[in-house]
Amino acid sequence: MRVWDEKERFIQKHYVNEAPLFLEMRETAKIKKCDHMMVAPSEARLLQSLVEVHNSKKIVEIGCLYGYSAIYMAQGISSEGKVWTLEKNIENASFAQKFFDQSELKDKIELIIGDAHANLKDLEKHGPFDCVFIDADKSGYPEYLEWAEKNVRHGGLIIADNTFLGGSMWGGEQENYSQTQISNMRKFHKAFSDPKRFKSVIYPSHDGIAVGIKVT
Repeated sequence: MRVWDEKERFIQKHYVNEAPLFLEMRETAKIKKCDHMMVAPSEARLLQSLVEVHNSKKIVEIGCLYGYSAIYMAQGISSEGKVWTLEKNIENASFAQKFFDQSELKDKIELIIGDAHANLKDLEKHGPFDCVFIDADKSGYPEYLEWAEKNVRHGGLIIADNTFLGGSMWGGEQENYSQTQISNMRKFHKAFSDPKRFKSVIYPSHDGIAVGIKVT
């Protein structure tokens, strides 16, 4: 991981200027020992760039944690845009809402607490969406992708984090993931790499960020 750390430091030095709020979020995650679950600053900046270039206005984030990526994506959308972000863990949601309230972008972000599989159904009335970012329970990725495909517009953007599962996709370290998670992530890749459904690719970031455009 040393090489990745050096790359991350280089990117942060030259391309990512974190505001104090983001530094506080990462420090809080470190204290709570969940910083490994948060996207890296370079990845958050990539998300912001993707939604900005794509001209996304309506975004659904599945898996909020402390709201780091949600705020970054909110920075990339227009004034009339909105990010709906879903978080199951009540404590995580409490921290996220606190950080949202401190942000000047708080009116662009709506936090939805509870099981994503249940709450996504209620969100459908706001669709179709321009972008869906998947970063929640790894065994749920095939189902989240199915929902995203149905609820983003034609040409809509779908992004998913941690799609390498620490190297499990090619036989690397597997002790951190169950066989169900590995099997379901393989199902996700089979579907997301189907050129009849998506124009997709994986950015080889820390754990693989998959990016695709809906073509059907």
